[in-house]
Amino acid sequence: MHKSGLGAIAAICLTGCAATITATENAPAPKALEHSEDIGATRWIKKPGSIQFCDSPYLAAKCQHRDTGKFIVDGIERPGFTLFVRVRFDDGELGYVPELDYLIGTSTTDPAVAAAECKRRGDPRIGMTAAQVAATCWGKPENVNRTIVAGSTEDQYVYAGGRYVYLRNGVVNAIQASGSLR
Repeated sequence: MHKSGLGAIAAICLTGCAATITATENAPAPKALEHSEDIGATRWIKKPGSIQFCDSPYLAAKCQHRDTGKFIVDGIERPGFTLFVRVRFDDGELGYVPELDYLIGTSTTDPAVAAAECKRRGDPRIGMTAAQVAATCWGKPENVNRTIVAGSTEDQYVYAGGRYVYLRNGVVNAIQASGSLR
């Protein structure tokens, strides 16, 4: 069977050629490319320094850190082994974000909205129950260490950033946060 057009190029170029997914009609996406469902999605940079923003989708591209911003996913490109997400920021700047930066350093939630929600939910406090702690800004713990001693159960809730909540028989009796005091 004879293949023609972009489908033939995609079939031939799965290794070594630059493959691109965009909103193009009759262009089947090569199976190796992920995140195509993100095309057209709006995302935000989570925190300063969390993504690199490059001028082209190649390893030799000129990249810089982009600290803030809202962008729309414009396409996906894989020129070899590394996947790049083509993005268009609100200020009109177009560029490429490496896949790992895209997955770890961006969010579907506006950071200003997330911060306001976190402030509304508050931090854990002495006397809260386990359910109340989970409803705070800290949320559910990444890990729980449980110790059973005569007459009580003690839990250590472990959070990122050196934060801990200690519960005795299901009630918070201590909170620990590491870092510098201000």
